[in-house]
Amino acid sequence: MLRMTGVAVSHVGQIRKTNQDRALFSPFVGAVADGMGGHQGGEQAAAITIEIFSNVTEPMTKERLVHTVRAANRAVFDE
Repeated sequence: MLRMTGVAVSHVGQIRKTNQDRALFSPFVGAVADGMGGHQGGEQAAAITIEIFSNVTEPMTKERLVHTVRAANRAVFDE
């Protein structure tokens, strides 16, 4: 059995007032969503993406990864 441990560190930087980056570590997936450096909707896009990935409740296969990325992309686009 493969066991992974993850840690995420992010910093708002010297220009921005908020940190738009999001990260997720679950038993089935590790994901990082970059908030796009202050672009309009970047924080919301990162949050939506991590929310979609947090719904993964089974081991990740290539097909499931492709499906999840497409679902996140669609959810961000629709928003």
